[in-house]
Amino acid sequence: MFREGLVVGSEHPADQYHDLEGLALALVGTGSDDERALSLLTAASVVRTRYDFRAEPYWQDLLDEARAVCRARIPAARLRAAESTGERMSLAQAVSHGLTAQPVAGDADDAISARERHVATLVAEGLTNRQIGQRLGISPHTVARHVTHARSKLGLRSRAQLAVWAGRQVT
Repeated sequence: MFREGLVVGSEHPADQYHDLEGLALALVGTGSDDERALSLLTAASVVRTRYDFRAEPYWQDLLDEARAVCRARIPAARLRAAESTGERMSLAQAVSHGLTAQPVAGDADDAISARERHVATLVAEGLTNRQIGQRLGISPHTVARHVTHARSKLGLRSRAQLAVWAGRQVT
């Protein structure tokens, strides 16, 4: 139901943040993707704060428990990256992130080139195409092409999703 709510969409953030939280709770409950769940919980929390929406006590208890489970399961090196990703996402990016199935790790490792992987890690650091180009000695247009190719090969729909993927590759 939560996934359907995100697919159908709504113009008002009050509807979308609740669906994001519900989807995150489902991910935690199934143990399928704790990092994505924590990013979604964090993004929804940012929306709640921005619009001063308060959760019902029973719902807030579920959210707090899910965050605690994620924090216990996610390795420390990747915990802050998952939270930071959620903090930086717009609501539209969070919805897209929630709806996108993640690639299979084994397949993804061989799917993109070493240069695309390097660019993806720099995207995860929050650098712009211009900054990445300066660091690597290539044009911003070439960086954009690497980002587009990596996203396409990995089945990702946004730069934010590429950043999350790259953050997960760090061990």
